[in-house]
Amino acid sequence: MANPPDQPRDILIIKLGAFGDVVISQNKIKLIHERHLDARLTVITGPGYAEMMRRNPAVNHVLTDARPHRLLFWKMWRTRKKVRGLQPDLVYDLHDNKRTRLYRRWLGPSVQWEVMTEHLEGEAKIEMPWLADPVDELLAVHNICDPFILLVPGCSARNAYKRWPYYAELVSRLHSLGYPCVTAPGPDEVEVCKSVPAAMLMDQSPDGPKPLSIPQLAGLAERAAYAIGNDTGPTHLCAFSGTPGVAIFGPFTSPSQVGIDRVWPILQTDKLEDLSVQAVLDHALPNLPPAPSR
Repeated sequence: MANPPDQPRDILIIKLGAFGDVVISQNKIKLIHERHLDARLTVITGPGYAEMMRRNPAVNHVLTDARPHRLLFWKMWRTRKKVRGLQPDLVYDLHDNKRTRLYRRWLGPSVQWEVMTEHLEGEAKIEMPWLADPVDELLAVHNICDPFILLVPGCSARNAYKRWPYYAELVSRLHSLGYPCVTAPGPDEVEVCKSVPAAMLMDQSPDGPKPLSIPQLAGLAERAAYAIGNDTGPTHLCAFSGTPGVAIFGPFTSPSQVGIDRVWPILQTDKLEDLSVQAVLDHALPNLPPAPSR
């Protein structure tokens, strides 16, 4: 059925990053799709999140913006040409920042523009069955059996101050109780994960080990019995995917700012080094399934 004349036919959704925010945005994309069932939805996002957006069945087309600096005129010209070539009837801006306001100037005043930055009422678990890749083979290579615990001891290098420092001791304690533990480092987190005595899961490509893709990470989160992580994207993926777990926050970000406190318990402290391993175990152990028999 064709759209009525006053309904948008081509809609642009802007969600450039970061990882956790892109995960949370999937509920907003679902809502937009339900509002405009007959419209074509284009998402513009960061290169690292393009595959996630392409897999979303509500999305018809994906473009990427690596956000080149404004002084890189030739790259900015290409980005401007790409954005203006979309000619949307309606834009949903999920950021409302300097970058998206630049898009708004490029597209001109005739394009309807709606800012959608608030958390959705009742937003909780995000259903993403289309995202997860199977990880049976990956787990088998490392002899990981269920139930296992997924740990997220890192975060991007620029946010290293968000890293709780006691994951190595936590893993040793969990191992002594019989629980297998795994990590899945991003590009900035390999050295951090090497210092943790857990199985480090990497994609074994012909060019050597590389970080898991977002679909592989989603599959790992889906299989994990429990997850413990810092304030970073993979932790948010676990939380909003429905994996049981707990997030460790310092004073730098409010959990309510990203909405994770609506779906997961939070351990927050003014100084990360003051949060003991025992405090994390006291929270986690009552929520863990029985350890696998040895």
